[in-house]
Amino acid sequence: MKKILVISNYRGYHTARPEAEIFIGLKKLGFDISIMTYADAEYIKKFEEVGIRVIRKHPEKKHDIEFIKALKKELKTGKYDLLHLYNNKAIRNGIQATKNVDIQVVIYRGASANMAWWNPLNYFKFYHPRIDYAICNSDEIKQKFLAAPFIHSIKPVTILKGHDLEWYPNTQIHDIRSELNLRSDSILLVTVANNRKVKGIDVLLKSMMHIPKDTNIDLIIIGEKMEKAPIPNLIKNSERVDRIHTLGFRKDALNIVAACDVFICPSTGSEALTKSVIEAMSLGVVPIISDIEGNKPLVDNMVNGFVFQKASPRDLADTIMIAYNSRQSLPDFSKAAKLKIDRDINTEKTIMKYSEFYISIT
Repeated sequence: MKKILVISNYRGYHTARPEAEIFIGLKKLGFDISIMTYADAEYIKKFEEVGIRVIRKHPEKKHDIEFIKALKKELKTGKYDLLHLYNNKAIRNGIQATKNVDIQVVIYRGASANMAWWNPLNYFKFYHPRIDYAICNSDEIKQKFLAAPFIHSIKPVTILKGHDLEWYPNTQIHDIRSELNLRSDSILLVTVANNRKVKGIDVLLKSMMHIPKDTNIDLIIIGEKMEKAPIPNLIKNSERVDRIHTLGFRKDALNIVAACDVFICPSTGSEALTKSVIEAMSLGVVPIISDIEGNKPLVDNMVNGFVFQKASPRDLADTIMIAYNSRQSLPDFSKAAKLKIDRDINTEKTIMKYSEFYISIT
């Protein structure tokens, strides 16, 4: 069985879980896994419990000379078959450390943004000729690699990063209705995202202007930087200003999502299998998502959720109204959403695909 060294950030237990559990599963299948990560990473204990060797090092900058020296020494003494690099710092430093080292290099790419083939900076990371394979979290990302005219050595492979419904049953539901003094019979819409253009928070707020005034809904927005233009004005000028609630960053975001009826992902592009959507679906919260390429595998429209045309406030409003008028059927959509994750986007399937991939490459 292949000997693999993984370099990634496993500091946040909840954030790292979908990725970390892949390597725990591979270890249980017999792969010889070692992991380099930050010394204070929360997943270290669990890694070591299953026999994964953890090296408490992670690059601190784009060109970390001390880390590169340490990694080169580890690669030469450890006799690894594969080096798997999971983030930009790991990729840039890992590639430099493999000079004159006989090892296959695999990277992970989880978003399609900032992958322009004509940007020379990208050839220092995910388009570097030293890379052999790229595991992509969507077919859209895979196509970005295939479309790059000067990249012929890198072989992209799509493997979706799955979740496990068993991670979520103990999620405590936060009584957000009491906290915000909301009506007991309103339909709660929620989104979780920091305010960046591609997240489409402006699209979501503009859609509220097309919702009939007497519609009994509340919109909860969780995430940072909602004070940045144009968000405050969009809320202020909305006829639903008293029913739009911005909470900022919340450590208990998942607990709040679990208390809501519908999760909205208004992203306008660059994402692949948005983690917050998968979490919401795993909790049985019905998704409304935009039709961006990277999220296509998540929702079958009108089966386990709803899909609207990206960057279209009007279409999002119409879709919200479809969900609102179907509110008696939301429990059925909830069950279907959980089934979708359990059947198609689960961590066991991800582990098996990683296993098949590692075994297949020579």
